[in-house]
Parts: sequence; C-alpha cells; structure tokens
Amino acid sequence: MLLPHFKKSVLTLCLFPSILYAADTYPTVTLNTITVQAEGNWLDEANAQKVLNHAGARTVIQRDELINRGVTSV
Repeated sequence: MLLPHFKKSVLTLCLFPSILYAADTYPTVTLNTITVQAEGNWLDEANAQKVLNHAGARTVIQRDELINRGVTSV
C-alpha cells in the first residue's frame, strides 16, 4: 500500500489511523437500473409571449426585470 508522506507531527500521528481505515476495501454494490419516462408539452409551440406568461417550473419575472437583469443563465 502506498501512503502519502507527511511531516512528522502529533497531527500526523492522529490522522494516520484514519488513512489506513479509508484504505480498506469494501465490496462494490451495483444497483438495479430504473427506467424514467417523461411526457408532456407545457408550451406546445413555444414563442416569446407564451414563455413569459407560463410559469411552468420556473420563476416568473416581469419583462422589465428580465431586461434589466440581462442574461444570467442559458
């Protein structure tokens, strides 16, 4: 086992056992695969007006606030 080199100190001696504990090997657990299916169309054919008027899962802000804020995320 390759261990990192530390300066000898009380702190090193205190932390050393935790390095050995962390190096223990545990069996790998593989979880079952799940299938996720999303359906829906909140905006149909989205246009600027629908996007501004429909909150959906987003935060609603007024057009003036949007213009003043500028682009904050894509």
